[in-house]
Amino acid sequence: MILAGDIGGTKTYLALFDENNNRLEKIRETRFENRNFPDLDSIIEEFLKSDNEKPLIVCLGVAGPIIDGNCDLTNLDWRIETGRLEKQFDKAYLINDLVAMACSVPCLEEKDVAVLQSGLQLKEGRISVVAAGTGLGQAFLIPTDSAKYYAVDSEGGHADFAPRNKLEAELLFFLQKKITRVSVERVVSGPGVIHIFEFVKEHLYSGVSEDWQKGLQDEELVAEIIRCAVEKNLKYAKRH
Repeated sequence: MILAGDIGGTKTYLALFDENNNRLEKIRETRFENRNFPDLDSIIEEFLKSDNEKPLIVCLGVAGPIIDGNCDLTNLDWRIETGRLEKQFDKAYLINDLVAMACSVPCLEEKDVAVLQSGLQLKEGRISVVAAGTGLGQAFLIPTDSAKYYAVDSEGGHADFAPRNKLEAELLFFLQKKITRVSVERVVSGPGVIHIFEFVKEHLYSGVSEDWQKGLQDEELVAEIIRCAVEKNLKYAKRH
């Protein structure tokens, strides 16, 4: 059996897979909220406690750069070490989460994707992969001579946020009062939705009632802001 995982800054997904006729079949999958656990070891222990058979291999996609087989998560105070995992499993692999996502892109079929903006497709062109979550993950695929792709991780989400107009410049100045360094992922991410909402509410629509926000955790607040923009079309939640 194989234990696979996606370890993000907010939540962790773990799944068990078994091989059958040279194909992997998913046995079960569980989502965990990271704030409820002190470390990844505790999550793995909780996930596997009901299984009689222990997985032999573990492969985890982790939200951060991997250096010498170890990863300090970018947006969570956790350290994940290959050596520590190898004490629990016969084989252990760490891979950047966006590299893991990028590796799946060539396997997607037309039914698996939605076109946001059509354009000219270059069959031998590079493919960029961007994922906005707790942070802004980025990776890209480079075509090789064997008609396959090589996945490369990137920490481009930590580049400085560069305003393009007066309103975005005002957003930057607003965030600089709260954050020492304003990177792109401070704007394009789940927390970035909250930052933009607070800016719009304070600078463009002052006096908006905050009663509906009470008791909502950050992740719940992001979902509620988006819902208000899409379903209710509230002007202070929807700004182009």
